[in-house]
Amino acid sequence: MRSRSASTPDPDRGPESCKLLTYVHIKEDAHTMYGFYTDLEDRFLQLISVSGVGAGTARMMLSSLTPEDVQRAIVMENEKMLEGVKGIGNKTAKRIILELRDKMKKHRRKPYIYLLKPTIRLRKTR
Repeated sequence: MRSRSASTPDPDRGPESCKLLTYVHIKEDAHTMYGFYTDLEDRFLQLISVSGVGAGTARMMLSSLTPEDVQRAIVMENEKMLEGVKGIGNKTAKRIILELRDKMKKHRRKPYIYLLKPTIRLRKTR
């Protein structure tokens, strides 16, 4: 049985070329490969670096929330949004925020208002 999420390509669209990013998770009892259709691998690695968050929980978070929502919840310390993901309780949400807040603030994109500065200059005409 295949696992699908919002970022999984639609198999009914036919064959097309794509880049697949992978992460191999090695434990004593299993070797598991996770594939990413988009650049979610960095966010996945950040999440599994948190004590108590495994690969399954990180995958569930990235399937339930967009990467931007995950980052926003962590930076804004929104525990309730993280607790809305299956498998994440209050303690885990607090731990994720505590361990990743500063890292995600560093990599936070500038708000759109700064990216959309007007570039039109007016000149006087006679």
